Amino acid sequence: SWVSLSKKFNFILFDDDKRSNTYSELEIMESNYPEASLVLGQFYQHTNEQNAGYHFELAADAGIAQAHWDYACMLPHSDDPDPTDEKDNLCMRYCLVAAEGGCPEAANEVGKICCQKGVYPEAVYWYGMAYELEYPDGMIALRKTVEEWLQHGVKNEDIKFTSTFNGRRNATAFLLLKVLTQSIESQDLDDLMKMTLQGENLAGFFLAELYEHNHDDALAYKVYNALAFENHPHALRCYADMLAVGKGCNPNMAEALRYYQMAADAGNAPSMYIVGQHAEGKGDMYLAASWYAKAVSRGYELAADRLKHLHDEMVSISGYKQKERP
Repeated sequence: SWVSLSKKFNFILFDDDKRSNTYSELEIMESNYPEASLVLGQFYQHTNEQNAGYHFELAADAGIAQAHWDYACMLPHSDDPDPTDEKDNLCMRYCLVAAEGGCPEAANEVGKICCQKGVYPEAVYWYGMAYELEYPDGMIALRKTVEEWLQHGVKNEDIKFTSTFNGRRNATAFLLLKVLTQSIESQDLDDLMKMTLQGENLAGFFLAELYEHNHDDALAYKVYNALAFENHPHALRCYADMLAVGKGCNPNMAEALRYYQMAADAGNAPSMYIVGQHAEGKGDMYLAASWYAKAVSRGYELAADRLKHLHDEMVSISGYKQKERP
């Protein structure tokens, strides 16, 4: 587990004295620890592209969304991607899997490309996903795209740029247009719920937000409950948030922690941070560090600050940096 990795490699992200040796040992163990491949890819990213690509591929094959995104960023591609071009197509495939897996940067990138291509329903869908995954300024990009879509004329055409855009997602995009232009009707809420139950996460996220905005926490809770069963990392996190504060339900911190753990296991960085905080509160510094490190590998800066603080605490308590390697 990552707990044993953390114990053995002594906070690899911050121990400069041991870092080079640590990474060579991680290469030996990565076949059993896919997360190690992600860390190795990020380590080599700016020094050895061939090594970075190899490790990112291993992590991507293990289903880590962040690895799909990191690898996509490395692949050669044009500024104006052409799906018929072999290199562009490969890059887009990795980017799409990352977006599907809950990587906000990837969802934003797919939205940007679709907007450039003038495929506005799909651009709205992916920008909407980036927003719901808490991408910075995600709502700004989403509203701007809606404005462009309205300016170019809203046509009920079933056109798409990526292979994963389907009829339900097209319908979701048109409903989001109604949400963002404040023209949504009661029947539209029923349609959003129908698509949510069919596994369309983005419809559910916006439906839950609408219920929360209208102070109908009980219905919002039910929607997040339905989303959680789809095992989407962000949906699990949102459901855990509702349980933690008792929004639409009775507070149940034990159950909330169970869903935070599920979300963390599925790749949600804020949930990794919360699970790490819980471990730290129980005095398990190594378990806390392992979860903070996983969150850091996904760009969660708050976890980086906490991991650095935890590292400094452990140094002052144990003085392990001065110890010889066994």
